[in-house]
Amino acid sequence: MTKWELEQWMRENGKDVLRFCRVITNSSQESDELFQDTMLTFVEQNRDKKWGTSTEVSKNYCLGIAVHLWKNRKKKIARRNRIAPSDSLEMMEEAEIPLQICAGDSYEPEAIYLQKVQSEEVQHMVSLLPSKQQIVITLFYTSELSVQEIAEILHIPEGTVKSRLHKGKENLKRKLEVAGYDR
Repeated sequence: MTKWELEQWMRENGKDVLRFCRVITNSSQESDELFQDTMLTFVEQNRDKKWGTSTEVSKNYCLGIAVHLWKNRKKKIARRNRIAPSDSLEMMEEAEIPLQICAGDSYEPEAIYLQKVQSEEVQHMVSLLPSKQQIVITLFYTSELSVQEIAEILHIPEGTVKSRLHKGKENLKRKLEVAGYDR
């Protein structure tokens, strides 16, 4: 992959990969690090490969790298906390995600604020899901990938993706109903 091809790819897909990193890490600093590590790994692994015009293939491949790196990072943090507990994981969970507020046709401050609060609540609920469900939900809704694409990224059967997606939706529904949100 040449420098020009990488720049072109970043213009087309970089925002999607960064957004995915922000959602799964729930931290601006962590997401930036994960994004950089993902892109470095992506470039190193594909230095000699030619992707041609199929940017979706390379984007999905890049999202797979991000998932793999994030899982490894979480395992490493858990291992460190077992040996010498620290509050770094708690700080990571409490960090805020910068939101892009889009209130449709309504630009009233109250509507924008309510949407921001609701969005933060949903993001918090997603972050409380088990890791396997959280990743599938994030890939499906944030990255707008199909079940087949998610299965390819995670190297699992489509049925497993559907099952995790269904369980994740059910868990979110219960959590949101407890929090007072109706259908």
